Amino acid sequence: MAGVSDVRFYPPTRRNLKGSIRKFKDGDVIYSEADPSDSVFVITDGEVEVSETGGEGQAQLSLLKRGDMFGERGLESGAPRGGVAQALGDVSVRVIPRMEYMAAMNIAPEPPSKFEGGFFEGLKKLLLGPALSSSPQGLKKEDGPVRSTGEPGVLARLMGAFGKSRHNPLYVRVAPLSGENGAEQTRQLMAVLKGLDGIRARTLNRPLDDHDPVSLRALMAANEDDLFIEAQNSPGETALYLRFYPAEEENEDRPGAFPKTAFLPLAGGNKEESFALLLAVILAAAPQFEGGKAVTVEVLLPEAVKAAQPLAQHLPVELTALERANLLFCLANALTAAARSPGHENLLADAVPIYRQALEILPREEAPVDWGFGQKNLGCAIQILIEQNNDYEGLEKALDAYGAAAKVLHNKGCPLAWASAQNRLGTMLYR
Repeated sequence: MAGVSDVRFYPPTRRNLKGSIRKFKDGDVIYSEADPSDSVFVITDGEVEVSETGGEGQAQLSLLKRGDMFGERGLESGAPRGGVAQALGDVSVRVIPRMEYMAAMNIAPEPPSKFEGGFFEGLKKLLLGPALSSSPQGLKKEDGPVRSTGEPGVLARLMGAFGKSRHNPLYVRVAPLSGENGAEQTRQLMAVLKGLDGIRARTLNRPLDDHDPVSLRALMAANEDDLFIEAQNSPGETALYLRFYPAEEENEDRPGAFPKTAFLPLAGGNKEESFALLLAVILAAAPQFEGGKAVTVEVLLPEAVKAAQPLAQHLPVELTALERANLLFCLANALTAAARSPGHENLLADAVPIYRQALEILPREEAPVDWGFGQKNLGCAIQILIEQNNDYEGLEKALDAYGAAAKVLHNKGCPLAWASAQNRLGTMLYR
């Protein structure tokens, strides 16, 4: 059985793409909206502006420089170009034909979606279920932005319904689902992911058959991916489980760390907040970046997790206790990560009751690793709040959480998380 490091399956990076060189003068249009998506471009010299025609004229999406790749959107599905690329000054680009790019990056071409209305219909099918998605009251593209209880239009922006932002995107690779309906479910999931702002999602050409962490990180490094997502149906097929593997090994001492057992369940009852939580978890589970991608996380993560918070008050009834607890742990971890963004430190206080809610739902014996990480992350959140506010009222609660985590993680093959809990417990006792 081939592993994930099999070079026939996973190719080298974009530097191996050949193509041909083309030169453009200032103002030349490289491609226009509705042109066929038959190639991808890598800038070898100069700058390119990628923009799209919106309701108020030409809205700039991004300014790209030497080494940047553009024109990938639409390659997998064969959809026409969704914007305009124009040279700013003299520009030289390497033009890679669609099939060469697909073969080199080992991406399987996706058949056109069966859903009329593209992304919105695919999103309804996955998150709302067939009954709601086909009803007259269901979301329609002409109805305008999806709205939540928060700021008007926030979910539409997170979905990229008004066009992708100028943020440096995170590159996400998705393993296709297996089984009789795997191809259709994969298309639905990709429709959701490709609609999220700040994300560029691509698929592998077959389900993952090797979960060795070292090989998986080698795969992501070869393809310049930031995060890997594996999806599978729940045992009762009432939800879709998403597991997240960052390109760098998870720092288990980090507040809000995700254990290897963590998963995000997506179910029909989640409705609009589900894709806000999905975006928040992707941003929170990805490696800690510097530069442009760090700005992407700082800007989008707080907005996404705020839009997802109502989920804690109306959990999908079809989920099991383990599934509900994992959803809450994902939400609390995302809140903890978002609290690191300047000006959003108050989100950490919102994470504490959600960690407690998850721990009350989940029996320790059913999932000791998830339970232990939940206790450790709860202790971290309380400890940070104590240090921020110089208020030691919560000291005993932090000690209890760290002590409970240390007892469970000691015998569950989590030495780093156990050491982290023990070290933090000792620090708090010293105070």
